[in-house]
Amino acid sequence: MRVEIDESSAAPVYAGLLKAHEEVLAGRFQRDSTAPRALYGDESVTAWSLVSLGVPASEARTWGKINFGELRGEWLTTAKDLAVVCLNPEHPSFVSRNLTRSTRKPQQPATVGRYVAAIRDYHAVARWGGYPASLADWEPDDYEEALVTLERAGAISADRLENLERVPRLLHSLREVIPGAPGRALWASPRLSPFADRLGDRGQRDELKTAPVEPKVYYALLDAALAYVTVFATDIIECIGVASRYKERPSRSAGEPVRSRAARFDAYFTRPTTRIPMHRIPAADASDDVWLSAINWQMVAVQALGEVRSSAYIVASFPAGRARRALALSLARQGRHEIGGLFAPNARLEGRRVPWASGLSPNRLAVEIRMLRSACYIVIAALTMMRDSEVQELRRGCLTSYMGTPAVRSELIKGEDQRPSMHWWISEPVADAVRVLEKISTHPTHLFASSMGGAHNGVGIAANLSLAVFRKRINATIDQTGLAPIPEGHVAPHMLRRTMALLTERERGGQLAARHQLKHAYRASRSNSLTGAYTAQSDIWAGELHERQVEADARDILDELALAPTNRPVGPGASRVKTALRGSGVVLDRKAKARLLAQDFPDLRIGTANVCLGDRSLAACLTVEEREGSVEVRPTACDPTRCANSVLLPRQEPMWLAEEASVASMLAEPRLSPHARASLKSRMEELKMMTRHVK
Repeated sequence: MRVEIDESSAAPVYAGLLKAHEEVLAGRFQRDSTAPRALYGDESVTAWSLVSLGVPASEARTWGKINFGELRGEWLTTAKDLAVVCLNPEHPSFVSRNLTRSTRKPQQPATVGRYVAAIRDYHAVARWGGYPASLADWEPDDYEEALVTLERAGAISADRLENLERVPRLLHSLREVIPGAPGRALWASPRLSPFADRLGDRGQRDELKTAPVEPKVYYALLDAALAYVTVFATDIIECIGVASRYKERPSRSAGEPVRSRAARFDAYFTRPTTRIPMHRIPAADASDDVWLSAINWQMVAVQALGEVRSSAYIVASFPAGRARRALALSLARQGRHEIGGLFAPNARLEGRRVPWASGLSPNRLAVEIRMLRSACYIVIAALTMMRDSEVQELRRGCLTSYMGTPAVRSELIKGEDQRPSMHWWISEPVADAVRVLEKISTHPTHLFASSMGGAHNGVGIAANLSLAVFRKRINATIDQTGLAPIPEGHVAPHMLRRTMALLTERERGGQLAARHQLKHAYRASRSNSLTGAYTAQSDIWAGELHERQVEADARDILDELALAPTNRPVGPGASRVKTALRGSGVVLDRKAKARLLAQDFPDLRIGTANVCLGDRSLAACLTVEEREGSVEVRPTACDPTRCANSVLLPRQEPMWLAEEASVASMLAEPRLSPHARASLKSRMEELKMMTRHVK
């Protein structure tokens, strides 16, 4: 039976798990001893602040806030009970209760906040449409109708949909702990829920959701970031030093006389070496207004007075200001101008004749500092597999070594209240990025800090926004910097982590290294499956990785043939390899030859007994119809002695010679049956086809 919710009745049907004065996080480790403790509260308490857990540097200022909003009565009590059980399953008040396995580990405030938001959604629907007054009385049909009602109000994101499905199931699993939870079974899994059609595969936990960055995006992004860290950083850091020499504007009481300032301006405009700093250079026939708007007035004041000061002394409308504007305009139109004015960069990319920027002004410097910081973030996140939270907890002096290998030290945040200090192995570009950050960071302890964001005290950056701004500016300045544009495609910190894990898998010992870097070893129950999911191959990288493998095999072939002058390929396809090698020319280096060989044979692969050139049109393992189609060659059905794709390398020759000797010894046996002797003779003929050029 459906009834309207009576909002005037504020008293809950049952008492909550905790008393109003009890702490929500009692018994749980709380890092910030100065932060206020969250209390369960009565009906008047509709929000909790959990900042005592310690706000990670990667999180926003709103982290740790759980808002119960308009929930009242039993709905509020149910939401609070669910929140406290998920946040603190070892709370002294109910630690002995029968909790499900999924709730035995404390969950993050953001996750619990989404659960509460789902209850608020159901409460709003119940108020609109007259559903059962208690969530405990809802049927599966009620949830389905509620979802339809919510969809009418606006689009529902995939994450929100997942929580709308998960919360009723989670409440039912906690029915022995939370009195207001549904007592009757709803659905056993997302596949059986009313949300199944809308969820699709998202509700399943069998596969990792995180997709890697597309290859073309990944390489362009990383190349741009490395250019900033290894090339542009030198100019940016030097410009920071130049800017720091200009003192801040003095107080009014200590200000110099107006007459003295006027004299300094007059000296500046009459100096023969003066060049007017510009934001851009307008066309020669542009109007005076266009030229005036292109002049960097703040930088004019800096050059004239030697300090950071308002440009009002120049742009103001009083007579002296108008006269100074006229002088600046005259000098600029005469060609006595420069871009920026604070610093002239010298660094340039290899092969470029001009620097990466024509000039830096204070405003441009601030932009480039943010770009350099974002570049350092990309290099570290992409090449270490660190989580966003772990990257942003890097501090000054974090460079160290671990097991004799260069490493960085940071805090493990995810799922760890104690946040232990851990090590991540690094390469030289990552070490360079850390050193750059130590020079440009304005925070006394953390490497990533911004006055515009972060959790507290300017610590942390908005990583997703920084990545988007970095790509946008790279693409807007390619003519100046000489960098390649970064294609469109989604990029997020966790995707960089996933991409590097995928690439590491192909290296020797890759999964062990990935498990250490991903820090799955500390979640032992799922470490193998998690690491395997992160390092699993992806369709969008299949072509790229195949090309890399073919080039590696081509280099391997060239290396082996170069070991001795007598080394040469043999077999039915040997002549094609020799032709390709001769065609590449001796003037090319090993890498270029390998690339050309890989282009001639894009499906080349090295096997145990032979090399397959992978040409489908000549493959003996395929039928005529299969050769004309798109069927790949079948290595397991290979006949090396007859296929035109088959080639022997010197390392594979001993195997064939050994088999030939073995067959010869068996043929010498006088007691062989006619059938066995005929079979061995046939095999000997095949072997001689391969070995006749070896001996």
